[in-house]
Amino acid sequence: TVVPPFWQTWWFRSLVGLGVLALVLGFFTVRIRTINAQRQQLQMLVNERTRDLEIAKERALEAQRAAEVASQAKSQFLANMSHELRTPLNGILGYAQIIKQDPNLNRRQKEGLNIIQQSGQHLLTLINDILDLAKIEAGKIELQPTNFQFTNFLEGVAGIVRMRAEEKDILFVYQAQPPLPNVVKADEKQLRQVLLNLLGNAVKFTDSGQVTFRVQALERATAAKDQEAQARIRFDITDTGIGIAPKQLENIFQPFEQVSDMQHRAEGTGLGLAISQRIIGAMGGQIQVESKIGQGSTFWFELNLIFRSREAPLTEEAAMLRGELVAPPQEELASLLKLALTGDLVGLEKLAVRLAERETSWGPFAQRLQQLAADMEDEQIITFIKQYMPKDT
Repeated sequence: TVVPPFWQTWWFRSLVGLGVLALVLGFFTVRIRTINAQRQQLQMLVNERTRDLEIAKERALEAQRAAEVASQAKSQFLANMSHELRTPLNGILGYAQIIKQDPNLNRRQKEGLNIIQQSGQHLLTLINDILDLAKIEAGKIELQPTNFQFTNFLEGVAGIVRMRAEEKDILFVYQAQPPLPNVVKADEKQLRQVLLNLLGNAVKFTDSGQVTFRVQALERATAAKDQEAQARIRFDITDTGIGIAPKQLENIFQPFEQVSDMQHRAEGTGLGLAISQRIIGAMGGQIQVESKIGQGSTFWFELNLIFRSREAPLTEEAAMLRGELVAPPQEELASLLKLALTGDLVGLEKLAVRLAERETSWGPFAQRLQQLAADMEDEQIITFIKQYMPKDT
């Protein structure tokens, strides 16, 4: 019998097969262990990263809570301080105005009283602007849209600015390009504040030439009867004033930034444009500007305003501008004016309530006074009362 070589025997082949199988199993075992080790390491990294993110999130929440507390504290402090400052300041302004009525004052005394009034009014404007800016930065600006007659509103704003322009012997042009909606829904008070600020700046920085106020509807949907639709309205304010340098245009909407010359810089607080930009931003628009030194500036913004096809009743502010509020007798107006001049807004509110209870027709007039007193609009209260009194009051 011929004996085969050992590598051809069955037992050798079996051993080789078992060896190969052992090598394959060993390779897979090592591979699985390596993968498990890498998985565990990756899981540790994920857990560590998750803990870091949770810590960072907690710190961010703590910082946010601290910022909110600080913001509330700042707003409360500014509100309290503004009240504490305005109350005696209104008393000073009121008594200065009363003393000015003394016929025995000489020229020097009258000039001194004028300086007191101008300085006090400037300080009062600064206090009000700082408080408004603090409210806006704290996210407390709340729009209160109401239906009001748009054309009457624009004419009222134009009338106020026209008087300021006439005092400087500047031509004021108001252009309302039809078709404009008769009734729109927006925050009438905030929109008036922005327009008066922009138009007031245009008049202030224009020493000769003209200021143009143009309003037009860029897009306007058709509204069915008693149904709401939307119109895109553009507001343009153009002046022939001193202009703004290109490098300064980037900063004009920053708080306390004044880019005018020194002559005009002392007339403002540097907060009006910052506040106006934030108000228009809350309404869904953005104030933009183009300007050339020595040629003038153009400010404009666009808003989507809701309007109805039918007429809306006059709001108190619109009615006031049209002189349709019924005022109480002159002796009652004199009492109200005295309280306003001395800064006694609490007493003024109480008297307004009594007047409304006495005569229902005086109700809208009294409500307007209460609203102004609640907003601490001292200057507007005095102006509001005086327009129903003789001009020599």
